[in-house]
Amino acid sequence: MTTFEEAKELVKPMIKDHTFMVAEWGYENDDYWQVVVGQRKYLVEFDPDYICVDDSMYVVKKTTGEFEERIVMDDFDFMESFRPYGDIPAFFK
Repeated sequence: MTTFEEAKELVKPMIKDHTFMVAEWGYENDDYWQVVVGQRKYLVEFDPDYICVDDSMYVVKKTTGEFEERIVMDDFDFMESFRPYGDIPAFFK
């Protein structure tokens, strides 16, 4: 079983924009971890000017550790199945 910490490490090399980082918190459903990726100014400093307008969703299958980049609009029901994981800042609730 892949842990959330392992999932974050699996996503890091997949990030296309090297100014982005992986958040310390994320989301999960029964089968996947969703790893949140964005610029530090947005994820840590909560500056809305740095919101990512990319429609990508980075997920890791819990049982296999397989990474997937999904497009949110292509599978909105999948995205809606996730629940918060970790200490999500109030800015993102």
